[in-house]
Amino acid sequence: MTTPATVHPYRSWKLVFGLAVALAGTWLRGQTVLTNGYTYIGPSILSGNYILNANTSATFQSGYTFQATTNLTLGNYATLNWNQNGTLAGTAITSGTTAGYSGNIYIGTGDSLTLNSTTTLTGDVYVNGYSGSTFNNYGLITQTSGTGTLYAPTFNNYGTITT
Repeated sequence: MTTPATVHPYRSWKLVFGLAVALAGTWLRGQTVLTNGYTYIGPSILSGNYILNANTSATFQSGYTFQATTNLTLGNYATLNWNQNGTLAGTAITSGTTAGYSGNIYIGTGDSLTLNSTTTLTGDVYVNGYSGSTFNNYGLITQTSGTGTLYAPTFNNYGTITT
């Protein structure tokens, strides 16, 4: 008599649903390139290392969060659209991978972005908030090249900004 093979539930789930389910409500891990033009709809948690390649964009909305110790690299002229109210906690963000070429963060109309006290934003920093948006900095922003821009209709700095 033959015994049926046992399949681990997690492996079965992973094989059947793949990345589509991972993006729809579970944690993503490892070195992940964010998809150009894609809208990541939460709630969901990202952990690990993420790259938004040069001249590409991605949008985060509806409760996407980054887990502590997440690294986010915005390539030259890459754009992260933050269309939600949320906090980046314990995230190391590198803006632009070549001196003088910014990575861009846009805060959507009426939305808010908070960098907590353990979050760093380094490089050619460009943060721009649209009408009614709020940018709160409790972290460390370090402009290392280029001219840099920090703007939002409501901008609160409780952290450190250096050039």
